[in-house]
Amino acid sequence: MIANYGFQILNGNLAAAIDDYELNQRFMNDLATYRIFVTWLWTLLKHKARITRNGYLKGPQRTENGVILAKNLIEISKGTIFDEELFKKVWEQHYEWTKMFYEDYDRIVAKRLIEYFKLNLSNESLMDEILASISKAYAAGPFLNYSSEAAAKDISELLGVEQKNVEEIIIQNAPRFDRSKADVIMDVLYKLLLSKSYLQHNSRFLFAIASTEPTKQRLLLDVILNYSREEVLKKVERGELETEILQIYDYVYDYKD
Repeated sequence: MIANYGFQILNGNLAAAIDDYELNQRFMNDLATYRIFVTWLWTLLKHKARITRNGYLKGPQRTENGVILAKNLIEISKGTIFDEELFKKVWEQHYEWTKMFYEDYDRIVAKRLIEYFKLNLSNESLMDEILASISKAYAAGPFLNYSSEAAAKDISELLGVEQKNVEEIIIQNAPRFDRSKADVIMDVLYKLLLSKSYLQHNSRFLFAIASTEPTKQRLLLDVILNYSREEVLKKVERGELETEILQIYDYVYDYKD
């Protein structure tokens, strides 16, 4: 829930309908539920809560409902401590799920292209090249680093078909959100939930990351979670950090001089 909602915040949405694959329903989430879930998970880790029943850590798998966490991957016994090591495994599988979800999405678009042109494509390596172009086009933006025109040109040359039609299909099927933000929210949650200190205004933290240049985001993560205000102030005075970083720090911690 928090990974999906955080991803939406980074894409500029303050409310998001998120799938619950156990109930096969969608639930609206907002800042309140995000803060609740972050606090709950941080508390579980901080106090090393114990698992209350036998079960499994699940991995991603393609099902009739799409790619979801459906595969029993690691058996977890009742009484197991939810510690940093176990959290890392949960985080890794969720990240793997995210990557697999996008790969599946792009493969569906590639198949639509093949079907549109009524091609009988049995060459797996050629399919991989088409998929690579689609994934590159959708990787950021979409079309931020690799335009629809460039992708269509490469794919049309591979297939020997009209470039204009290829571009139309790629644009029509483009994802609505910038998937490059998925890497950012996963990095944020990894560091936020493993932080030794509880960050009360964790939603402000997310807003700060969302409005910061990508080149500064990981620096901001490090500064806010690992340094006191006095340390940040000294770094600014020495010219090691920009004044903007201190301003963001004060915003996140609600510091008023």
